[in-house]
Amino acid sequence: MKVLFVFRDGSEADFLFGKIARRLNSKFELILIKETGVIAKRKKLKRILNSKPVYTAFVKMIDLISIQIFNGIFGLKSNSKSKTNQVALFDDINLESCISKINSLCPDLVIIFGTGIVSADSIKKIKSPIFNIHTGVLPYYRNVYSEFWALLNKDYKNIGSTLIKIDPGIDTGNIYKVGRVNLEKDDTYSKVKEKNLELASSLVADLLKQKTTKKKIKLVSQDSLSSKSYPAPGLLDIVKYLWFSARK
Repeated sequence: MKVLFVFRDGSEADFLFGKIARRLNSKFELILIKETGVIAKRKKLKRILNSKPVYTAFVKMIDLISIQIFNGIFGLKSNSKSKTNQVALFDDINLESCISKINSLCPDLVIIFGTGIVSADSIKKIKSPIFNIHTGVLPYYRNVYSEFWALLNKDYKNIGSTLIKIDPGIDTGNIYKVGRVNLEKDDTYSKVKEKNLELASSLVADLLKQKTTKKKIKLVSQDSLSSKSYPAPGLLDIVKYLWFSARK
């Protein structure tokens, strides 16, 4: 079985792909395409700079810089580089050149992680089934930084990962499986992310092994009433998180 992974370039992607590769022990043909995210980052920056009134743009820019600094200090560090299986690098998953590359590889399955939102048009054009690795427990924590918000909310039972069949929404697709992290008192933010990516790799391995049995993959629709989407944390959120962490 040929499996194509489209991951946002970074330490988390390298760590996760390495874990998946080790779990599958070369039983599958694994191919990796990376997305730089440059286009999405430029669009976000443009939205911030165009915010009105001017002080709103200033506050949003401070928030953006704050989360980047937070990630640099407390985020996951990975020395592994997934270049052996990497076949291409694109700025956005929705580019025609990226979609053409995906289809030319004829994968049996496409699994994405951390990329920009895949448009409805792109979903239609990609000829293979697409699943998304979301490092949050759905439907309770949608969007990015799910671990951060669950920790800040002291919602420790809802720190984990979800594997979903992709749809045009933001983390709204039907669920294949949800897993939850076993936390320990002294786990740092980086350790929580490491444990969660390890968990996510097990969900992927389970899906691929299930696919080889030729049995129909069972999916469960999300409970929209329980669904909640969180933004990227801002400076005040980060200060609050660090304050609570120091008082544990």
